Amino acid sequence: MIPTDFKLVSNPLETSSKVVENRLQEKGIELVKVSGDIDVDSSVLLQEYLEKLLQHRIYKIILDLSEATYINSRGIGVITQYYKLSREKGGGLVMINPSEKIQNILKITFLTKILPVLEDINQALIYFGK
Repeated sequence: MIPTDFKLVSNPLETSSKVVENRLQEKGIELVKVSGDIDVDSSVLLQEYLEKLLQHRIYKIILDLSEATYINSRGIGVITQYYKLSREKGGGLVMINPSEKIQNILKITFLTKILPVLEDINQALIYFGK
């Protein structure tokens, strides 16, 4: 059963962020905001969404985790899988704005050694500007 607080929002920028939105579009980057728990059930939705992005040839993905409250091994597996798949296509996947709790989980699982975990969208844009 999918938690009622879990949400995925594509390109969740406010109208005051048009400059950032234009930069995302120019670079072919998808910003996805994840809210709630990323667990066994909700990670299926995340996986389906990331799969659709790859099918639409969107290989640069920013996961905004500022509203994510928890992530388990299944969620970590999905993120790692799509990081690898997007890299194979010349893109990548970065995570931004993780809460302290999520950051600790990512450190314990050594995911921060594999995947870029950045402070904000500006750092992500610089990362993809390489």
